[in-house]
Amino acid sequence: MSVEGHVPVEAIARLWAERPSALGIALPSMPPGSPGMGGARTGLLTIYLIAPDGAAHPWMQW
Repeated sequence: MSVEGHVPVEAIARLWAERPSALGIALPSMPPGSPGMGGARTGLLTIYLIAPDGAAHPWMQW
């Protein structure tokens, strides 16, 4: 599985615990307040699950 972007450790832990049928997870762009990015988070960020067919689906919010 792949992890792309500034994904929080909570999402990675859930990915390894659940082991969904997926190519991986992603947090698109470089949102302020995400891990490794400066600034303050201004709201919830959506982490996407990348399905085996390559389609992205909202998976969790952080």
